[in-house]
Amino acid sequence: MKILYFVISFSKYRIYMNSIISFFNDNSKYIAIIIAVVVSLLVYIKFNNIDLNKKTTKKLIQTVTVETFDTKPVLDTEENSELMFQLPPKKDQNQNLDQDQEFNFNGAKSFCENYRGKSDELNKAAKGLTDESCKTSTCCVLVQGQNGNTCMAGDVNGPTFQKDLKGNLISMDAYYYLGKRYPHPPTLM
Repeated sequence: MKILYFVISFSKYRIYMNSIISFFNDNSKYIAIIIAVVVSLLVYIKFNNIDLNKKTTKKLIQTVTVETFDTKPVLDTEENSELMFQLPPKKDQNQNLDQDQEFNFNGAKSFCENYRGKSDELNKAAKGLTDESCKTSTCCVLVQGQNGNTCMAGDVNGPTFQKDLKGNLISMDAYYYLGKRYPHPPTLM
């Protein structure tokens, strides 16, 4: 029984094989032309070094500065340490504010709070400050260099960014932070 089934199924597939073979015999010219065209195109592309992959240009969108948290104190003098670690006085929670009491607004502190965590934007906004405003700000330094004074984002340790927007190193002789002049440390190579 199995042999009979095999003969019947084989004859069924034989009909399909005959039709495939006859198709290739009838259309052999066209198949050969298509294969020749494809192979010649591949040879042409290879010998002329044609790159079929799209080249994408990469554009730098933002530079991120990652700073570590050291346990060593950065400041050497007591005067500067007091500036950095001075806490505001505690207020009595139950004290009622008087309507006639004078309102103190610290513009420099507000400026710094507005750009907290956005060093790149702070650096751009600092360029619009006057020299005096820059010297009183806790988040900016006034850089003194060959091209004059420039206000930049920074702290007691100097400017946050060591390069300008074009990627050039900043020429710096000294910087002012909170009105005090600091000499520029020598660059390590």
